[in-house]
Amino acid sequence: MNILKTALSLMISTVIIGSSYGIAAASGSMSSDPASLYETKCSVCHALERSQSKSKSEKSWRKTVLRMKKNGAPITDEEAEIIIRHLADTYGR
Repeated sequence: MNILKTALSLMISTVIIGSSYGIAAASGSMSSDPASLYETKCSVCHALERSQSKSKSEKSWRKTVLRMKKNGAPITDEEAEIIIRHLADTYGR
């Protein structure tokens, strides 16, 4: 009986730890690839061509991204900064 309890406890612990690791790894990889973050987050509401056809300064991109965040875009403050930097570097003037 004790062996079964121990085995069950180990299995549950492994699942919990493994799930936590997977979530952390996924969020870390998203942040380390600005282009993927931009594509994933911004394409929820927009065709990517919309921003790719613009040429704005970093200040203008910041204003745009923060307005989208205020309007409900599903991004954190950290993700907003990464997206702003990516847009300014890739589509800036």
